[in-house]
Amino acid sequence: METVQEYIIQPLTMALLPMDGPYGEWWTIVVEKTGIVVVQKKPLDIIDDSCGYFGHSFSGAKQGAWAVTGITRMPPLAVSSELDLIIFPLASPENRDCSWLVHLNVESWGEAGRNATVVRFSNYQTFTFDISYTAFEIKACRAAQYRCLLREHTARYQISRPPAAGERLPDLHALIRKKDNGTYQIIRA
Repeated sequence: METVQEYIIQPLTMALLPMDGPYGEWWTIVVEKTGIVVVQKKPLDIIDDSCGYFGHSFSGAKQGAWAVTGITRMPPLAVSSELDLIIFPLASPENRDCSWLVHLNVESWGEAGRNATVVRFSNYQTFTFDISYTAFEIKACRAAQYRCLLREHTARYQISRPPAAGERLPDLHALIRKKDNGTYQIIRA
């Protein structure tokens, strides 16, 4: 087990579990497909750093989730939509006991008692979390919905084909002119 000061969420990441450091600091156990890494930062700082690494902010990820899903309270977050890294919290993110899961690596879940849910990860390992099955299912399904919506939004604007041979493209020089004030205008043909 490795202890590090920096960590970026990646496709190998399965979960961020809060832990107490040796002097009561708020640290994180990062569960990866192939091992465990202890990070000397709280989960929210790792998430913020990871969002920044992929070109946006934690607050931007929250606003994006709200814009796409309408979820305002404990939304799933896109750390990197390009890598399909959607994470979701199991409690309020401000709570010290909040764990985060990477939806990509959650294979299935089942009831493990009155207020417990067992999660099977993509590496076939299981772990039990202190959250009711119903609450977990709502959170996991919201994350799945968000993943699907992001894929749909991306697919809608992907270029499906290059221009066909002989297809007439607009002559930009003939249609657009720069005005003296620095703005542009359309030239009516």
